[in-house]
Amino acid sequence: MGVQEAYGGELAWTEPERVWPSPPASISGQIPPEIRKALEEAHRCLKCKAYTASVGMSGRALEAVGRHFNPNEAKPLMLGAGLQRLFEAKVIDSRLHEWGKVLAQERNLAAHASGAHFKREDAEDIFKFSMNICEYVFVLSEQFKDFMKRRKKDDNA
Repeated sequence: MGVQEAYGGELAWTEPERVWPSPPASISGQIPPEIRKALEEAHRCLKCKAYTASVGMSGRALEAVGRHFNPNEAKPLMLGAGLQRLFEAKVIDSRLHEWGKVLAQERNLAAHASGAHFKREDAEDIFKFSMNICEYVFVLSEQFKDFMKRRKKDDNA
């Protein structure tokens, strides 16, 4: 099932959008494969109502972001240390760092025998926040760099 909306004076229509069954997550190809795979698995877990597993995989994706930017560590970075390095290197700002710290706490509850169980809404939010951090780091940051290069080129023309 899909929906379309009418807009404009000439009765134009938006592109149809699938609403049921829910479409797969749209994860950019600009996100490195290891991180993208973790996000895809987190989304599959959401769809089959494995909410704790989804939280764990969302955290795994964030941990992989830290490792992506620090590949030469003697000992692979864990999630908290990776987030701190991303913040220090200004890959993420203070707000995303705060989000990441909260997500790390939730991931730790999901990954260990803590007795924690996650509701659908919480697992969905954790997935979305993880996706947004990845989109910011790998997609929006690159788009902004490209934009600035074009502006600079146009200014010099």
